[in-house]
Amino acid sequence: ILISPPSSSIRLSSQTPHAPLSSTTRSFVARTRAMRPARISCTVSSLDQHIEIDRNFPGLRQLHSNPDIFVIDDMLQGGECEEIIEAARSKGLALSPVAYAGWTEDAAIWSRLLPIGSLPTVNSMLNAHEPTWKVALTGVGIWMGLSVVFWAAASAFATWRTSQLQALRTSTSTALEGSTEAEKVLIDKAQDLMKSTWKKFEAPTVIRYEKGQALAPHFDANRGADVEDVKRGGQTLATLLVYLNDSSEGGETAFGKLGLKVGPKRGQGLLF
Repeated sequence: ILISPPSSSIRLSSQTPHAPLSSTTRSFVARTRAMRPARISCTVSSLDQHIEIDRNFPGLRQLHSNPDIFVIDDMLQGGECEEIIEAARSKGLALSPVAYAGWTEDAAIWSRLLPIGSLPTVNSMLNAHEPTWKVALTGVGIWMGLSVVFWAAASAFATWRTSQLQALRTSTSTALEGSTEAEKVLIDKAQDLMKSTWKKFEAPTVIRYEKGQALAPHFDANRGADVEDVKRGGQTLATLLVYLNDSSEGGETAFGKLGLKVGPKRGQGLLF
């Protein structure tokens, strides 16, 4: 079971710093994320540089530094895990959503190339000593026509890309409202751990992985967050997972480039 907002998105990339949570048996994880409506440098590796961590939080252990990865033993009790699972089941789970992150940067690159399409015609008209006004109108007309074609193609590409990404995230999920006592315990502990407020968190989301389901390598942060993620709170600063059940086989959260895997253990938190 993962905790995130109703509109939560996943950043999928082949250049992945941390990799999938997959399962060969049924697995539940809870996730929440600390958000900030400002861009952060991708080179910052210490969580303390963008959110303050309570280093004395009960059960906190550091697995890796640069980048920082922590586990929190017994963050939730068994009964609290079951209560969150039942809340999710009662609400109902649907296919986990994905979003094409980085489309603003792609659009900026291609938009800068648009004027190039009118250059041959404009140069030909200038060499033929056509009136300046005619050259200008022709150039603008070509640019506008190319713009329409570009945005239509970009929209079609974004739709295609999203469908491709969906194949890489096969779990089901549902957003919770923090209404049960167990959800409130989780949110309170997340606030204490990250010395923050729920107002800067994504809403809790429960994510279920059935046998064979997985989440492909991806980024949680987004270089285009200033524009693309305004409505969901801005840039992701940290991700907190809490495993809601044990799994004897599969279900690990893998950080591929670090050669690090964390297996699911009921009630254990994972912060990165």
